[in-house]
Amino acid sequence: MVYSGVMGRTQVYLTDEELELLDARARETGASRSELVRRAVRAHYGAETPRPPLTIYGVAPSLAIDPEDIDAELAKIYEERARRWR
Repeated sequence: MVYSGVMGRTQVYLTDEELELLDARARETGASRSELVRRAVRAHYGAETPRPPLTIYGVAPSLAIDPEDIDAELAKIYEERARRWR
């Protein structure tokens, strides 16, 4: 997942067993390890996500994109982001 806000970076050391648990949940949910850690931190410490995260395609995970339209959608997103960086 890609967030549109600024995020800090941290490093966490996990045991093989903890990584296996994290990877199993990632396969089940489709979320990255990082996203699962963020969710766990929010759940444990009570901070809510202010807005839904974006997928790598730039849309909310709940929005489905027809696989046949994915190239056109990605091209639109690329062009929009390229304009922002000019």
